[in-house]
Amino acid sequence: MTLRVEPMRPSDVSRCAELEQLLFPEDDPWHEVSFLSELSGPHNRYITVRDAEGRMIGYAGIALLGTAEHPEAEIHTIGVDPELHRGGVGTQLLLALLAEAGRRGGPVFLEVRTDNLPAIALYEKHGFHIIGLRKNYYQPSGADAYTMRRPALSGFPQPDDGAGEQDSEQVGVVSDSEPLAAVPSEPLAAVPSEPLAAVPSEPLAAVSLPAQLPPEATS
Repeated sequence: MTLRVEPMRPSDVSRCAELEQLLFPEDDPWHEVSFLSELSGPHNRYITVRDAEGRMIGYAGIALLGTAEHPEAEIHTIGVDPELHRGGVGTQLLLALLAEAGRRGGPVFLEVRTDNLPAIALYEKHGFHIIGLRKNYYQPSGADAYTMRRPALSGFPQPDDGAGEQDSEQVGVVSDSEPLAAVPSEPLAAVPSEPLAAVPSEPLAAVSLPAQLPPEATS
């Protein structure tokens, strides 16, 4: 499968909202206005992935936070068309986000449902580990979330380096000529509003696949 990763455009939000309804029916799926709000944030980077016919089959977003001296990033969402789960699309979106964060350095954080074992396995494969538990994080379902962290690393892989789920997949990254706008220098709050609960000590079962949605989605 030939895939194309490129910046999200305002014209993409209706398709994103459509996928949200399929992927997060129990957890207040985002509407078009939510995506437009995210796109307007100067520290946010949102991307889409398209197939050979140009159809949008997935999306993802990350916030570049902190300061130039102490950068960090937080993955907001990864979503993939349910018909294409287990095809490596979520992996390519994750690698694209990590490449974007890697331009500044610093750790990368995310939240994932505790029952989404395929997503947890994907994140662990790419260097994340669980640092806390957030009870009733997802609403209105009341599902719990793990907070995961990837430590600051250098040399983040690019989405086209062959690290996808399937060897036959080809990915092209399209970005504007500049690195995607500057990140605000003001620091963001580093501590969540509520303390993180203890994490179970037993390791999670490893499965294969992406993201915070059904098999390949997160939000």
